[in-house]
Amino acid sequence: MKKRESRDAKVVHFLPNSYFYFERGVAAFREEKMKEAIGYLERARELEPREPVIICQLAICYTEIGQFHKSNQFLRYILENLDEDMHYCYYFIANNFAYMKDFRRALQYAKRYQELEPTGEYQEESEDLIQLLLEETPIGITLENSFVKVEQEFYQYKRELNRYLAEEDGASARRILEKVIDEKPNFWPAYNQLAQLYFEDLCEEDGLKVLYRLLDRSPGNLLGRADLFSYHFFKGHTEEAEKLYAELQKVVPILTHHKERLGIIHAMMGQYAEAEKLFQDIVDLEVTERSKFYYYRTKTAFYRGQHELSEEFWQLFLNCDVYEREAFPFLEKKGFSR
Repeated sequence: MKKRESRDAKVVHFLPNSYFYFERGVAAFREEKMKEAIGYLERARELEPREPVIICQLAICYTEIGQFHKSNQFLRYILENLDEDMHYCYYFIANNFAYMKDFRRALQYAKRYQELEPTGEYQEESEDLIQLLLEETPIGITLENSFVKVEQEFYQYKRELNRYLAEEDGASARRILEKVIDEKPNFWPAYNQLAQLYFEDLCEEDGLKVLYRLLDRSPGNLLGRADLFSYHFFKGHTEEAEKLYAELQKVVPILTHHKERLGIIHAMMGQYAEAEKLFQDIVDLEVTERSKFYYYRTKTAFYRGQHELSEEFWQLFLNCDVYEREAFPFLEKKGFSR
């Protein structure tokens, strides 16, 4: 009888590499399965942590699910640590800032992309983005219906002003606003914006003069009084701040932006119950000064005993700025864990 020859079966082990997971991630992305795409791309990044193309695709996925800050963190990591020549990352960062309503930074990054890639793949898209930002960014927070027509008349001024702001040319921006005020002295948002620019450049006397001009022409101007209060509060002028706060406490705001400003002022003065009432009426998409809003929402929630909610708002505050991460500032209350 012939002896049967036995052979051992060979098992071939398939070990997926980063390219395998990257391809799966891109395929899931194209099918709009973002959770699946992120899972594959995160695995690819684990295998190739310094591959910028993988990280860039991952950043795009996070943009798609609304995590703009996380997306920007990845994109900036690429530019600062992996490949400074991946210039289209600047365009993607600009888009994220636009979504976050940080129009000034959006303009800066879009212009940076155009400077580095004058014939780049996203040149047309970046130009469209810049034009949209210049058209949509207000020179002040103009919510009163009576100002809409006036603001439209100064479309060209808006474009010039926003370009100067994007270039951090405060002197030229101030000249534009002074011209607006000279031609339309009742266009109140221009005063607020002009005073803010003076304060940012540490020209305090000039900033105060602008606010007093505004309040002289419009004594009940809420934003003018709010700006004046903030100046005295941060300068430590207790008597002046308390006097202005007493007047602001009588106001029952209707406009969302007014609720936001007054809520912040109540929190600054430690009146957290009043602040919370106003904050709860504000929809996230309507927030105009996101970093201030979430900082004082954090503080309000913390001192109202809502510690988990306070942590959530602190993360939203950190998401407003990609440059640094600050420690939670309200740790003195016992029993609060980080």
